[in-house]
Amino acid sequence: MRKDSKESLAAWRTQAAEYKEKLPAQLQSAREWTERVQPTVDKIDTALTRAERPARQGIADQGRRWPGYNVTASNFEETAGTA
Repeated sequence: MRKDSKESLAAWRTQAAEYKEKLPAQLQSAREWTERVQPTVDKIDTALTRAERPARQGIADQGRRWPGYNVTASNFEETAGTA
């Protein structure tokens, strides 16, 4: 049992050392990805905020706003497709 424990601990240390080496690069990659995605997330947030406001104002008012939503959605699709 002691031998198995030593072997398991050695394997764990090897794996931990590998992860320790890779972790800074993975964190940097995650940070870069977040910075690239943030503008798209901001646009989604803006679109959802705009959609939420009329929902509170009533259905009749929404009918007048749909053409603008279609333009916003179209612009968003173009922007997201090129991101």
